[in-house]
Amino acid sequence: MEETHYSTSEELQATLQELTDLQDQCTDLHVMNEQLESDKAVLLESLCSQTEKLEDCRSKMVKLRQLLLEQYESEEKIAVLSPTERETNLVELLKGCHNEQQELTLKKEELNLSISQLKEKICRLEEELVMISNKNR
Repeated sequence: MEETHYSTSEELQATLQELTDLQDQCTDLHVMNEQLESDKAVLLESLCSQTEKLEDCRSKMVKLRQLLLEQYESEEKIAVLSPTERETNLVELLKGCHNEQQELTLKKEELNLSISQLKEKICRLEEELVMISNKNR
């Protein structure tokens, strides 16, 4: 009877050890699964980012192809145009460039003014911060 009790106790101990080992393995697998899910999310994010970059490159490539075709077609048209028509086209192009330059100059001046105002505001805020800092001492 004692022998049966001893072997049953040994079996229970072995079963308990087995269950503990399995629980440890389950915990390890759970941790590994979480790490794999995290890695999967990173890879998916990277894939999405790369896909967006690819689409952006494709659209740029299409635009460049269109520009090249337009340039090629316009060069063919220019070759057919008379000198007066070419001069007229060049004058129109120069006027457009001049207008664009004026617009960009205005934008630049606006931005410079905005920068100056922001610098002044930063200086005022820094002075206030120094004053507040000195008061707290």
